[in-house]
Amino acid sequence: MDRRNRVIIAISAITILICLLATYAINDGGEEVSRFDSFPKPVTDDMREPMDADEAEYLLSSTIDRFLEVAGTETTRAELEDVIYGLDEVTRQLAVDFLFVDWNHSRDPHADPDGYIKWAVLESMMDSRVNDACRTALSGPNVDEIMDILGEEFCRELLADELVSDEEYALMMRESELLVAYSVCDPYDAYALSEIYLDLVDVRNELADLRGFDSYADYMYSEEFNRDYTPEDVSELALKISGSGMSELVDRMYDKYDKTEVDYTYTDQDQLFDDLEPFIDGICTEFAELYDHMRQYDLIDFEDLDTKMDVGYTSFEDGVVYIFNSPYMDHYDLSALVHEFGHAANFSMISEPTDDLDIREIQSTGLEMLFILDSEYLLGDSTDDYAVSILTDIALVMMDGFVLDEFQQRVYSSEPDSPEDLDAIYKSVIEELNYDPGFDWYLVSHTFQNPFYYISYTMSAFNSLCIFKEALQDYDSAVDTYLDIVAYNSEGYTNMTETLGLPSIFDEGDINELIEDMLDWIDLQGSDIASV
Repeated sequence: MDRRNRVIIAISAITILICLLATYAINDGGEEVSRFDSFPKPVTDDMREPMDADEAEYLLSSTIDRFLEVAGTETTRAELEDVIYGLDEVTRQLAVDFLFVDWNHSRDPHADPDGYIKWAVLESMMDSRVNDACRTALSGPNVDEIMDILGEEFCRELLADELVSDEEYALMMRESELLVAYSVCDPYDAYALSEIYLDLVDVRNELADLRGFDSYADYMYSEEFNRDYTPEDVSELALKISGSGMSELVDRMYDKYDKTEVDYTYTDQDQLFDDLEPFIDGICTEFAELYDHMRQYDLIDFEDLDTKMDVGYTSFEDGVVYIFNSPYMDHYDLSALVHEFGHAANFSMISEPTDDLDIREIQSTGLEMLFILDSEYLLGDSTDDYAVSILTDIALVMMDGFVLDEFQQRVYSSEPDSPEDLDAIYKSVIEELNYDPGFDWYLVSHTFQNPFYYISYTMSAFNSLCIFKEALQDYDSAVDTYLDIVAYNSEGYTNMTETLGLPSIFDEGDINELIEDMLDWIDLQGSDIASV
């Protein structure tokens, strides 16, 4: 069960892409319509060598100063366009540079921690600094021309937002410093990690208060994740699920899991990539093209290095996408690469992909479900055991998310004072939900780096299991369902389920139907049900 300590982080900032693709679906009128409309751009050697933090700071500061100088005096539209587009180009360049800075840091966090701290602070504050400069420019003599260039709607929204105060800026910098401290901390030093987390809780609660929210959970749910349900909805759902047949399903799956043995290893990352190529190519032509692109430009990193952070994620900026992973060199890496490739497909092949994490995680985990039912070409007699192994992990993650989210809600609302307080809160949640994840709270990096993210794994696990259930009956239909979700670019979990006609975790009937079908499936293991 080592994989359950795995961090899967999807980081993205959506910008303009280049090149067009076309995978087709059939609309209500019987016409073919394109699902995908973008493709990532090539990566050059220069892009892989980002400037250092001091150079980046000078470039950003001087570009902002030049923009304010021109915007603050009466000038021509051409000069305004020159400095505005120049500022946009610099921020894009720095965003891509940080993409590779972050990649290098993930490969060896001890190589240059001080330089990374500077870069991380710059990156976290860049949007605020640029927006502040635009607000200043909009109070100057060229306001009409600037609004016309930037767009009136954008400018009105910008002016409606408050400037970042010195206090807020200091808190944001402190949060970045604490996150870097976490990244270089011994991942099993419970006391040191608890002290870092307690400081993060204090900082984040102050930020939420400054931004006008009653709680940090409310801030994250509504502002950062744009969820169309509340923390209270999740707490209520957690209690409902804990009293359903889900616990029985998890127990029975785990019993089967203990007996699984998957015969798969590989020697290097190229072998892993080769092994998965037939599956990815079989989903659709555009997936095959993206996979070839990422391999051609070395944008998938499963190199086995002792220095790597124990994380897996997909990162995307301005048409550049890469996958990072610290591998186990076994069958779990098959799932990890399939999972992250689902993220990469959405980030880079949809010009305006959704920011909704619940939906993003279906786009990744849903692809894992399809691979389970198409893995016999690679795993042979281990296929059924592989299915049990991965599906058990998915079911466990679904329950883990409820515990971790409730833990965070209580921590941020009660503001504990000591590591012992944190452990007591975690224990109380486990007892109330009658489910023990089997790992300590501090082993999950989302708790530090991506607070309130993990519940998205719960939401997505439910719909991913529904994709698996559909694929058992009709694999091609399940592929279509999955691709519709990858191409979905609106926000809101409940909105997506209603728009696409999908089961919802908030629907008790849908939950009970999935549990019954999965109980039937797990009882039939040993037959050919896990292959098509």
